[in-house]
Amino acid sequence: MDNGREFETFISALLSYVSRFQKLNRFSYPYARNLAFSIFEIEPFPDSSNAKQVFKGDFSSLLLLTRSYFPRIDPSLIEERLKIYLAHFLPSFENVENIFWKLLKKEGAMTAFSFYRELHLWSGYNAYPPKRHDVLDSEGHFLAYTINEAKPEKKNQDIAKAKNDVAHYPFCPLCLENLGLLKPFRLNLRPLPFDDDWFFQLSPHPYMLNHGVLVSDEHRFLTLEISDLPIAFKFLDLFPSFFIGLNADLPRVGGSILGHMHFQFAEGVLPLFSVKKKELLKKDEINFYRPDFSPNTVLLVSSNVSKIIAWIKKIKDYWYSYENQKLGIYNSLTFRNNAISLLFRKSEGQYYAYLIFRNAACNREFPEGIFHVRPSLLSFKKESIGLIEAGGFFIYPGRLKSELPLLFKANKEGKSISSLLKEHPGLSIYEGSYDLFSKFKDEGELLTYVSSEILKDIRVFKLEEDFLSFLKKAIDE
Repeated sequence: MDNGREFETFISALLSYVSRFQKLNRFSYPYARNLAFSIFEIEPFPDSSNAKQVFKGDFSSLLLLTRSYFPRIDPSLIEERLKIYLAHFLPSFENVENIFWKLLKKEGAMTAFSFYRELHLWSGYNAYPPKRHDVLDSEGHFLAYTINEAKPEKKNQDIAKAKNDVAHYPFCPLCLENLGLLKPFRLNLRPLPFDDDWFFQLSPHPYMLNHGVLVSDEHRFLTLEISDLPIAFKFLDLFPSFFIGLNADLPRVGGSILGHMHFQFAEGVLPLFSVKKKELLKKDEINFYRPDFSPNTVLLVSSNVSKIIAWIKKIKDYWYSYENQKLGIYNSLTFRNNAISLLFRKSEGQYYAYLIFRNAACNREFPEGIFHVRPSLLSFKKESIGLIEAGGFFIYPGRLKSELPLLFKANKEGKSISSLLKEHPGLSIYEGSYDLFSKFKDEGELLTYVSSEILKDIRVFKLEEDFLSFLKKAIDE
C-alpha cells in the first residue's frame, strides 16, 4: 500500500472529474475519496482544502495522470482500476434509459445521443473516433480512410471460427450476458432497449460519430433475414441523421462478429452516399439507380418501406441462387458464396437502400478470397472488407502507424527489402508491396491508392455491362 499524502493532488483531480458527472454531497464525497483509496490501494489520509483543484481534461487525460502516479504497475491494470472506480458513479440502467428517452422526446435525437455518448466517454467505455481522412483517388472518386490504433487486427480464419464457437459463456462480445464483465470490459456499458427483442449500444472502438450496434436479444447467426429489416427502418425513423446497415453474412466479405445478429449504425456520410448515380428504371414505386462506385451496387429509393423490403427479398433470392462460372462467380445452393451488404439511410421522407453484391469464394490462387484484397496488398489490410469499408470508408490496422514510416524511410534511403528485413524482420509481409513506397510520396497517397484498388478487388462483376445485365434479370424475373 502506498503512502497517502503524495497522492493528494491525484485524489483531488479524481474527485473533480467525478463531480462533473455526479454532484458530490456530504455523503457521496467521503465515499468517493475512500473508494479511490481502496481501488488504487492508497493509504487513507484526511482531506485537505489546500489540495483542491479543478480537473478539466477528458478520460484519456485522466488516465495519463493516473498512470503517472503508478509507474510500477501495468498500465492496462491501472486503466482497468480507473474504469472500475468510475463505474460506481454511473447512473443505473433504468436511469440511463429514462434520461435518454425523455431527452429524445423533449429536445430531439441528437441531444439524447449526445448525453448517451458523453456518459460512455466519461466512463472510459467509449472513445473519440480516430482521425478520418477524406481523399480523392486518381479517378476522382471520393474515399475515406483512418488508422484505428484501438481495435486489434483480426484474421479472417479467426472470424470464421468465432462464428460457430458457442462452447463458452458468454457466447460472443455482443450478448447481454457480457454486462458487468471485465474481460471483455463491459462494466461501464449501458445498452438501451429498442422494440421488444432488440437493444442498441455504442461501440468501444468507434470509426465514426455515434458508431454503435443494434443487436438482437437472441444469440443467433448474423444473416440477411427479411423479417429483421423493418427494425432497421424503424431505427432510421427515430434517428434520421444516422445510417444503418447489415454486414454480409459470410467470412472474408462480412463483419468481425458473424455469430450474433446485429446492425451497425453511425451518424455521418459514407463516400458511397455522395457519389453520382445513374437512373436505371422506375418500377413498383421504386427508383432503381446504379451509383458511380467500384463495388457492384444497386440503390433503391422510395418512401414505401414495405416495397423496398419486398424488392430486397426478390433481388436477394435471385443473387443467392446465381452462378456464372464464365465470369468467375462460383456459388452453390448447398455451400453459398454469394452475399449482400446492406446500407440504409433516410432523407426528406425518402428511404435509400444500397445493396452491395459480395462473393466469398476462394481457391488455391486466392486462399483469402477471390474477391478479397489481392495478395500484394494484404500487408495493408488482412481483415474482411466489411460494411463501412464497402461503403468507401477504410479502417486500417494500428500497426501501420509505426510500419509505414519505417518503410518510406528505408525506400528513400535506397535500402532493399532484404536489407530492411535484417533490421526489422516483422516487416516481411511487405515483400510483395515494397515497390509501392517508391511510387507515392506519403502515407496519404499510398493508402488512397490501396483503398481504391481494394474496392476494385471486391467487385464481383468486373465488367459493368455484365453487372447491368445481371441487374436487369434480377429485377425483371
